[in-house]
Amino acid sequence: LDVLNLLWQNNWPIVPTYGMTETASQVAAMENFQDFRPRTQLEFNLFPGWSFLEECSEIMGPSLCCQIWEYSQSHQCWELIAEPQKNSCLKLSDQIIQGQNSEVFRVLGRLDRRVKVLGTLVNLDTLEKVFLEMLIKSPIAPESGDFPVLMAQKDERLEHRVVLVAEKNCGSFREFIESFNAQVSGAERIRGEIFVDKIPKTELSKPRFAELQKLIDLK
Repeated sequence: LDVLNLLWQNNWPIVPTYGMTETASQVAAMENFQDFRPRTQLEFNLFPGWSFLEECSEIMGPSLCCQIWEYSQSHQCWELIAEPQKNSCLKLSDQIIQGQNSEVFRVLGRLDRRVKVLGTLVNLDTLEKVFLEMLIKSPIAPESGDFPVLMAQKDERLEHRVVLVAEKNCGSFREFIESFNAQVSGAERIRGEIFVDKIPKTELSKPRFAELQKLIDLK
């Protein structure tokens, strides 16, 4: 109860889950944590003794967990993917911005899903959600459920360019991309298609963005 009250007072999300094996999939499938927050603002309060380092790319403070393990299907065993660090720093995978009060911060989204195009910060998750909502309603929506993914590719002129990544059996989305681009800003336009044999996914059918990015960088 003390931990619950502490989280609630600091505006951290409290998500009702059930069953140890079900918790991860329930949280991963959630689209709106805001429903379980005491306030509607997407802000968190830092716990006492916590602080950000390196332009909010790391956080330091007493931790509840100092190791992260992941099950490797290829090796059929659990592997340590995050070593505990002596200075208790945790490198963040999300982009953080602190408010005028340094004890308050906002999570803007995953670092690898926010890129600069023509000097404008583009949230690929938000853009992809809009794209897929339009695609599902169109006649060319994939029947198999193998939907394309929006990714970023480095570009000398644009810094990055947004590209559509799909599996080879899906066919081209060129005409649909043209209609989509007419409804978004210049920075958000999709500027190419990339086809791969298979989009790497987790057991929950979520794209493995790091692995997918490596495939894109080879193109």
